[in-house]
Amino acid sequence: MSKKKKVKKYKKSTDDFMKHLKSQVKFIELSSKSYDEGFEDEAQRLATTIRVLFHDTNKSTSLLSHLKVKNNIYLLSSVTPYIPANLSPYLGLLSLKITSGISGEYEPSFYSDNHMPNKWLLFKDWWNEIVLDDKENLFSRKELILRVSNKDGGAHVDEELNESYANLTKSNSIGWKYTFQNTSYDFNNNPAYACIRQISQEVLISFDWLNMIHSYNRRKTDKMFQVAYISGDLYLYTNVDASYPSARLFEDSRVTKIENRRVYKDTILRKDNSEHIRYVVI
Repeated sequence: MSKKKKVKKYKKSTDDFMKHLKSQVKFIELSSKSYDEGFEDEAQRLATTIRVLFHDTNKSTSLLSHLKVKNNIYLLSSVTPYIPANLSPYLGLLSLKITSGISGEYEPSFYSDNHMPNKWLLFKDWWNEIVLDDKENLFSRKELILRVSNKDGGAHVDEELNESYANLTKSNSIGWKYTFQNTSYDFNNNPAYACIRQISQEVLISFDWLNMIHSYNRRKTDKMFQVAYISGDLYLYTNVDASYPSARLFEDSRVTKIENRRVYKDTILRKDNSEHIRYVVI
């Protein structure tokens, strides 16, 4: 009986992983363009690509973990301030579009406002930050990306969907409506997909900054942020110096712990010799 020949495996180098990174970022650019041109289901591929970049499991390793940079890069957070005590749903990544009274849509917030907040977070905080609250359930970037990529058409199509995600995407649990000829209608599109398009914009801007940084000078500011842990792994950020009482931000029985975070100011010199400022929360 002949012995089975042992197959020699090729071990990928850092250069190999960098080529994959460039490809994945290009995929995000192309899928984002497709979404912007009207094919909103492209959010499924966006979610899957973002998962490849960032999500680690017991059986798979993210691309940024292979490159050993996932836990020390900063990612842009474009969410608006979140106040749990507000009665209205929280649309941290979204804006509302009503067209001549005949349609209503959720859209990525950068569509209507190109001025992104200048707040940058380490991956774990960015991944777990609350970006949506329909007043029944909270959603982080992680929750939305994995629901779409793992269950709803990205890499897999499951027979059943998680109830909170199904309510968000199938039953308009956010609750916004538009009126046409004295009749109210739910907004027309999928808010999770619009959130994913906004997340993809955050990722593209973050990698653009990462690629263009030549050097930077970091200084501690007198500003502090607070982070509240909600339901174990979701994070709520707020500026301690906000005009509204900070206690209102934490009127939520799900808060398990609150921490203070220092804000630093980075003065960045880019490779084109232009100077930029960013604020990182550590």
